[in-house]
Amino acid sequence: MKLTLTQSKEILENKKLIDFLKPEIDPWDSTPLKGYVTINNKVKGKYGELFIETLMNSLGHNVNQATNTTSGHDRVINNTRTEVKFGLAHRNSKDKSVTLTDVFSFNHFSVNKDWERAILVGINIDCTPYVVWFDKSDFVNEISKSYSERKYFKRQQSGENGGNDDWMFVTRPNSWKAFLNEPWVKSSNQW
Repeated sequence: MKLTLTQSKEILENKKLIDFLKPEIDPWDSTPLKGYVTINNKVKGKYGELFIETLMNSLGHNVNQATNTTSGHDRVINNTRTEVKFGLAHRNSKDKSVTLTDVFSFNHFSVNKDWERAILVGINIDCTPYVVWFDKSDFVNEISKSYSERKYFKRQQSGENGGNDDWMFVTRPNSWKAFLNEPWVKSSNQW
């Protein structure tokens, strides 16, 4: 069925639909990260990978891209297969023009992917990034704990009983600070 011009106009000019397409408020508007919140997740991932490549090259490390997009890692840094996770501070759900300090999301960690280290970048509104990393063995150790003992990673899809190999870490200010103080979490200058 094709809508009539009158029906189409009535639907398309509905206030809810018009408001849905209004641009999101970007708290990063006056920073170098302006526009990041409105790009799609694939482009966000590529931005994070380029950020890490630029940073690690500037620190004197040898950085190469993965051999293909299905390699199970994003970069090879000093011959170490590296998974890159990048996130800006979450926006306040009630006021999208405000960001929450030290609240980030890092998605799609997997044991079965081919990586040796994961490097995480979390950026608050002051644009001073946290850059930390950990070994895959530490990730495996953390997710091997019981649900009640596990501090950082949760199953991403299908809930705790889903049995999938897709993990995420959504931080809160206290959990992020605790994570940074774990002995297995290293700063970028310890690469």
